[in-house]
Amino acid sequence: MTQIVRAAFPVGAVVLACSVISPRPLLGARPALIGVAALCLIAGAAIFTAPQTLRNRPGHKVACLLRWILTAMLVINWKEDTSREVRHSTVILETNYGRGWDSIVVRSWRPGRTKETLYSRSWLLSRPRSPDFHRGQTVTVGTKPGALGLPWMSSLS
Repeated sequence: MTQIVRAAFPVGAVVLACSVISPRPLLGARPALIGVAALCLIAGAAIFTAPQTLRNRPGHKVACLLRWILTAMLVINWKEDTSREVRHSTVILETNYGRGWDSIVVRSWRPGRTKETLYSRSWLLSRPRSPDFHRGQTVTVGTKPGALGLPWMSSLS
């Protein structure tokens, strides 16, 4: 069983990263992605370098399943969020289209922040398309607080 869970490690890491930014991207996804990458590196080191005697311990099994547990938490965060959407009008400061995840940097509506980076889609989940947003354009960002307290972007228009 442990071999199967260990073999699924890379898939779990990719699924977790995609869950942070798509289909319901977290606000502040960049720090979350950095945290996910660090977590996956640490867990991967623990999983793949553990001696055979430690592989049947509960901590090892939790490390193997941690990415899937976090992915489930992110899905629960938006799937069980029954709060009303709050819409914020803002201006695009920068767009980043190309390889990897497309992002749009907008003027922040949250106190103490000057800008927000919003992820609009992932190249892993959709076909490339022409840029929809441009610098200086006014956009409306819909947000929800999240069932687990992790705010996420519910719409972008």
